[in-house]
Amino acid sequence: MDAMRRTRLLGLWLLAALSLAQPSRASDSGVLPKDDAPPAPPPETRKPKAPAAPAKSPGSDDASSASNSHNCFMDLSVPPGGNAVFAGDGILYFLAQTDKAISQKAGVKGKAARQTQAELAKVGYTLFKVNLKTQQSERLAAFDHLIQASLLTYGNPAETAIAIAFSGSRATCFSGPAALLDINLGKGESKAMRAVGQYEIVAAPLGRMLVELKKHMIISIDPTTFQRKALRSIPEGERGLYFDPIKNELTTWTEDGEERGLARYIGRGDSAATQLSIKKGERVLQQGGLFAVAHFNGKQNSIDIQPQTGWSGEQKSARFTITLPLAYPVVSAGIEIDFKNHIALVFGANYSAKLRWQRVFIFDYQSGKMLTAMPVSGSQYLNYVGIDPSSSYAFVEVRDQATKLTTGVKLYDIAKKGFIDVNLDLGNELGAK
Repeated sequence: MDAMRRTRLLGLWLLAALSLAQPSRASDSGVLPKDDAPPAPPPETRKPKAPAAPAKSPGSDDASSASNSHNCFMDLSVPPGGNAVFAGDGILYFLAQTDKAISQKAGVKGKAARQTQAELAKVGYTLFKVNLKTQQSERLAAFDHLIQASLLTYGNPAETAIAIAFSGSRATCFSGPAALLDINLGKGESKAMRAVGQYEIVAAPLGRMLVELKKHMIISIDPTTFQRKALRSIPEGERGLYFDPIKNELTTWTEDGEERGLARYIGRGDSAATQLSIKKGERVLQQGGLFAVAHFNGKQNSIDIQPQTGWSGEQKSARFTITLPLAYPVVSAGIEIDFKNHIALVFGANYSAKLRWQRVFIFDYQSGKMLTAMPVSGSQYLNYVGIDPSSSYAFVEVRDQATKLTTGVKLYDIAKKGFIDVNLDLGNELGAK
């Protein structure tokens, strides 16, 4: 079965699953407008992209991660996405998994079997608003959605939240076929709207934005009407990493078979203002609109962090090395970086690595010194790690291995170099412990 047919069947399955499996807590009131026929692609400003060889994500134990599409983990340490959003002013929005999927049927076939599959794929989520300074949280909504949903919010305070769950071979890259659940958090009756399509996630100054892949277009969503608005096109064949809608500044990952690296566009033109070439075997580190290059040395189990002038906020380019204990191979590592305080958080990059590592290491990458490590119990793993834009806190989510439910979250105070528990009413027996 070719890739196009698989994509078409997957889209039909998602539509069937969403129509059969209704949410138990969030009411549906329609869907977002369907995609129109894609416009003609923008004129090429580079030579045509050559198809890349299939690759497996670092540390992955899942053979399905290999596909005809290039794997983003060969290029990016951590692609834009995840279930927490830093919205500015010390506020974080966080999607906790608070109910596990339970099948009501067994041994059934046909339509009933498809419904059972949809039920198995859905879990319960609770959306929290967390004040990083006071460590207090507020419940905003509860709903059912497909597994491994990422979060986007619009406004601060948020008026709209989007839970987006990707499927297919590039799901861990937050790209490809996806199911959207839009939730109105503003005044009036709460509504939820569902849609399916081909999407990607791009980082933005106050969170994240959606990319419609068919149109190569970054979009926004009106928090009142849920209507979409096109903001900026992305050159075909490139992946958007960061977009500032005020400055109209776009940074992308680009690879044409011979050269790979970052391209930065200013304004609406498709001619890159600046480019940063990145060697094969190196990956991109990203903090919002700032970037660095990382070289992963498997023999030494070390990572060279290379901030670049004009990309990282540093006055001059440099090279720093951090070394991990041998039990935690760098080939399966992800990194969140804070350029202001020269902090690197290193953790397992994918699910299988998260289960093996069960900790996040915190380094001062200028000195190469490990400041601390946050371990969890043998029945837990770290699901999400991120650093807030003000460089004040790192946020860590802990989940239970057996149920995949969120059991708690911690903050790492970067200035005080200590961990703080967040007051989070999870409403499940694991979180209540």
